[in-house]
Amino acid sequence: MTFLAQALKGLQHGLPFFVGMTKTSALTPAAFTDDLGIYLVIPYLAHIFGLKITSAINLFFSLIIYLSLIPAIIGTFYLFKHIWIKVLISVILIFASHYVLHGHAGVSGVYLVNYPIIIAIVPLFLYFINNHKNKFISMTLFLLLSGVMIGFWQYLRSFSSIPVLIFMCFILIFAHKPKWIMKIIFLITLFIGISMTILAFHSMINHRDSYLKQHVPNYKPVITGHPLWHPVYLGFGFIKNNPYHITFSDTCAANKVYSIDKNASNLGKEYNDILKKEVFKIIRKNPYFFVKTIYQKTLSVLGSKGIFHHQAIYLLAILLCMILCPMRWYIEVAFWLALLFSALPGIAVIPTVAYIFSFSTFIFLYALLSLGFLIDNYDKIQLPFAKK
Repeated sequence: MTFLAQALKGLQHGLPFFVGMTKTSALTPAAFTDDLGIYLVIPYLAHIFGLKITSAINLFFSLIIYLSLIPAIIGTFYLFKHIWIKVLISVILIFASHYVLHGHAGVSGVYLVNYPIIIAIVPLFLYFINNHKNKFISMTLFLLLSGVMIGFWQYLRSFSSIPVLIFMCFILIFAHKPKWIMKIIFLITLFIGISMTILAFHSMINHRDSYLKQHVPNYKPVITGHPLWHPVYLGFGFIKNNPYHITFSDTCAANKVYSIDKNASNLGKEYNDILKKEVFKIIRKNPYFFVKTIYQKTLSVLGSKGIFHHQAIYLLAILLCMILCPMRWYIEVAFWLALLFSALPGIAVIPTVAYIFSFSTFIFLYALLSLGFLIDNYDKIQLPFAKK
């Protein structure tokens, strides 16, 4: 809230994006490390609509979640043949969005951004990949906009859009329909969209740093990235009473770093490198503890509650659909790759509901679309061991 308030005050005084102003009118960077997009959009909404920060936060999450329903429902109506399946899945998605937004899935704050990026892109992308010949211009535009959205979401929450990018790239490469020249065009278009967002953010960050260097004595640019090895090291604290006395506390990681190098900058390169070495030292010297920790975290991820139901229920539904009426192999594999990557924050760090919310969203949508495909193609169902 402090950084958001500083960013808003900066905008109100006509300062560049990401330049904030403290209560004493001192200039300061209006963001720290990751999630930069939050400090751009929410203060801007508060500024142009004259809202308090709390109201702007509620407006922001309502907009991204409910607006994601538009492409999701369009994709659903194009994907399936029977109208009642289209309507049913659309209603479920609307209810799920309301369920998520109001905290019933156990997630709030910045972690909510994991939901709309998946819901908005996946159904419509699956439609376009099967109809690329007649929709070449539409698909190219869709991929460009998807790339912009994926790039922007990366700044809203680090790694939140990577599972969707993996899903799309795998299908674009291995789908049997588009010719290779078209696949290359589609992939280039997607990454042009991503690059546009990255360049825009880099430009704003560089402008912020240049401005602050001119107006703040001895200003040093802040780190604008996610401290990867900090949470990974803390992830070994999942098992209580572990031999390394690690607890899931930022202080625990910081104490470890400063016990090795008192001059390491907080969350800086030296800080990150020290924790990286400690992580691999634990893996190398105690592989049993490492495997045990990963195993227990994986069980915790699969046993956790997702959107509406436990993840295991969706997993069983997916496996049943794969047996009775599987989708094309590259779509099934793409979903599994996206699930694997989206589960990594829970497996590598800690399996809280918030950390695995991308996984929860993907497995929910995968099960929903698989069941829709199964019912939509009931005449093609092949029962195992049935006589041919």
